[in-house]
Amino acid sequence: MNRINLYNYRIKEVNFGKLRVYLFLGIGIVFSLFLNFIIYSYYEVHIIYQNTRNTFLTTNINLVDVKLKPIREFDKKVELIRKQVRLLQVVEDKRDDTVTFFQQLGEVTPEQVYYKQIIWNGMMCQLTGTAASPLYLASLLDKLRDKKGIFDNPELVSNNLGADGSYDFMITVQIKPNLVAVPDGKSESR
Repeated sequence: MNRINLYNYRIKEVNFGKLRVYLFLGIGIVFSLFLNFIIYSYYEVHIIYQNTRNTFLTTNINLVDVKLKPIREFDKKVELIRKQVRLLQVVEDKRDDTVTFFQQLGEVTPEQVYYKQIIWNGMMCQLTGTAASPLYLASLLDKLRDKKGIFDNPELVSNNLGADGSYDFMITVQIKPNLVAVPDGKSESR
């Protein structure tokens, strides 16, 4: 019988099997490297896109901040002006009462009466001064009692004859509430 030597054939089959395994391993490694490259590229593109977007947003935010700076400064100026207007309104409100008070005091004061001191605390006023005669002092008290004016309930606290023949006096008088100055120098209560 003839013997066929299959040794070479078997070695070739084993080598082809190893070659197939190495080929599949090589293809698997190449495929995994390709897949890894695609995943890396995908994330790298997203990172670059996000960085570009962040740069764009930062640039535009800075541009908007530059454009808003004059508006913020304007708002600060407006708030400062509003504070000044409120202050002026408070001063003006007090000024109305002060002007009205002194206008009325000037209208009721006779010519020969001079004030040395005027103390005005809210609704009370203390007038200290000198009159040339008791008639001028009586005229002052009558005008202070007049219901048309801003003064109410005048009371002569002291009346002394001075060394030069003049009459020193002190009068306390109440002020009517809520005075409003009017252009003709009169006053009215609110």
